Amino acid sequence: MGRDPAVACAHASQRKFYIGRRTFITKRFGAERWDAFAAALAAREPAFAKPILVTSLVPMEAYVVFQEACLKAFFAGDENAYWEMGEEAAVWALTDGPYAALATGKSYELLMSKLPLVWTMYFTTGTLETAALPGVASFKIVGNELPHICIEYVVMGFARRAIEMVGKVTKETRRLRGIKDGDGSVVHYEFVI
Repeated sequence: MGRDPAVACAHASQRKFYIGRRTFITKRFGAERWDAFAAALAAREPAFAKPILVTSLVPMEAYVVFQEACLKAFFAGDENAYWEMGEEAAVWALTDGPYAALATGKSYELLMSKLPLVWTMYFTTGTLETAALPGVASFKIVGNELPHICIEYVVMGFARRAIEMVGKVTKETRRLRGIKDGDGSVVHYEFVI
């Protein structure tokens, strides 16, 4: 069964991105600030005006509005905070969240083989390609349809933190291609471990 092309290129099925972000922001800035943020977002973005359910699909444009609003409200617009948001999303997803089993056994190979599947739980188009090479963890997003820096930094922050959570030490981060290179449809990073 194909996906509805009328739904933009990303979704947040099973409300994972929203719960993870709420957990992180509430822990860092408090529930009162999160509640005020969520109410303001719901007032201006229809996708967030009703509860995000397990079956909710959030169009990519609304997802980007959410990310930009978080950045502005909590991080003074600093785009580098997207990276931290991705790292914190990995901590939540791989400890208390739905992918905890991927970090439990500390298997780097298992994690690398399963992260492309995790991608499909968040995004309806594009793919995440991973390779566990000797001394290098390679992550490549192919077919990205809405090039926004939040996609690059959140996903790569998640990826780097995930490999660290299974016991690998990141010695160097290599950005081979990013959103702002070419047409933005390909993002490629390598983490030297």
